[in-house]
Amino acid sequence: MLRRFLQWLKYRKVRRGNSPETTPADLTGDLNRERQEFEQILGKNNDIKFRTFTAGNRKFLLLFVDGMVNMELLNRFVIAPIQQADCNALEGDLPQVASRVLGVCDLSFETSRQAAASVVLYGDAMLFMEGCCQAAAVGCKGFERRGVEQPQNETVVRGPKESFTENLRTNTTLLRRKIRSGDLTFETLRKAGRRGPLFVWFT
Repeated sequence: MLRRFLQWLKYRKVRRGNSPETTPADLTGDLNRERQEFEQILGKNNDIKFRTFTAGNRKFLLLFVDGMVNMELLNRFVIAPIQQADCNALEGDLPQVASRVLGVCDLSFETSRQAAASVVLYGDAMLFMEGCCQAAAVGCKGFERRGVEQPQNETVVRGPKESFTENLRTNTTLLRRKIRSGDLTFETLRKAGRRGPLFVWFT
């Protein structure tokens, strides 16, 4: 009898330890804390963008990688509909609000920070709402792709034919597409040159 009771206590302790309420990797609904957590996961990079905005009495946070998302889609079908919605449409949790307000087809929901970070590194955006422990993954990829053309130099049969361009953001986006890791960081060190200063980025 005592052995069964001890086994029951151990089972109950394990269940409590694995409870979603005590898992530190889960979203909390506190936007300030989530921003700090994602800054640690993704690093403080120039291309990692956090946008906070309010609508009615609700506060929202948008997380994305600059250069990898379609900003027109985000502005027209995510941010603008939320800001133009009335208070009744913004009641409830995020899935309910999204079903009433958002005008995007590719939409899913995540509850863990690691899954949300993976979504961002793959080129989509994450939408958080104050007080909600779920975040919306908005499909809005919009990074540039190299056109299909005959290579001029160093002709190869196998492998991708992608190369860096003159645009800095396009180059960082190309690296993000290949290395989807929060350990990849970009830092603006200084401007080089005296007559025509240019930004120098280190990774």
